[in-house]
Amino acid sequence: MNPETTQTADGVASRLSVSSSLSSLGVIRTFIRNVCKSSPLLDVDSEIFTKELAELELGTTEAVSNIMRHGFEGLPEGPLNLECNVKADGQFVLNLAHKGRYFQANASEPSAISFPQEGGMGLYLISRCVDSVNYVIRPDGTNEIQLKKNMTLNRKGNRNE
Repeated sequence: MNPETTQTADGVASRLSVSSSLSSLGVIRTFIRNVCKSSPLLDVDSEIFTKELAELELGTTEAVSNIMRHGFEGLPEGPLNLECNVKADGQFVLNLAHKGRYFQANASEPSAISFPQEGGMGLYLISRCVDSVNYVIRPDGTNEIQLKKNMTLNRKGNRNE
């Protein structure tokens, strides 16, 4: 479960592979947090960054728990592969790839929820926490959910220089 990080033409890419067990959620949140906080492109000292990161972590947690609970329901645990990229324009892109069951959300935006309600709020929360969500089946049969979130850029220059 050691993350792998590489420099790309338009930012930094990091990869992590975990088990599709709910016990992996803490590792995944730490991975997302560390990727964002270590990026010299993002303004990690701003209050807005703290809010953006909390939203990103919540959206990711909801998407991953949906994969674990529904994609692998009745199936043996399998690998969940995460690849995230902090692009030069501040966009955080997270690809969640798995071999569980495919899920396609309705094309329409999830409707507002009413309280109190137990369960069924994941898609609504995800849609409120990230800027876009895409569902894809790769040619090899792997299911992928892509989350994108625009983050605040570090306007003071590269923190690592």
